[in-house]
Amino acid sequence: MSLNIKNPETHRMAKELAQRRAVSVTQAVTDALREALDKEPMSQRRYENVLKIAREIREALPPEALAYNVDDLYDEMGLPQ
Repeated sequence: MSLNIKNPETHRMAKELAQRRAVSVTQAVTDALREALDKEPMSQRRYENVLKIAREIREALPPEALAYNVDDLYDEMGLPQ
């Protein structure tokens, strides 16, 4: 298999990471990609948890708490009441 990266900056960073970690460029790229991919599910999981909490809060609120009109928050001059 082959991965052809034509960006000089990417090559430079891959070589630098390989040198810092004392591994091959291939291993440095593999490790960096694995680390990036491992972080992705956490972000998705965190997003799903926030949505779940928001739904639970919304369900716990009484109906009158959700039945407000934004126009009631401001007077005729657009200032908060």
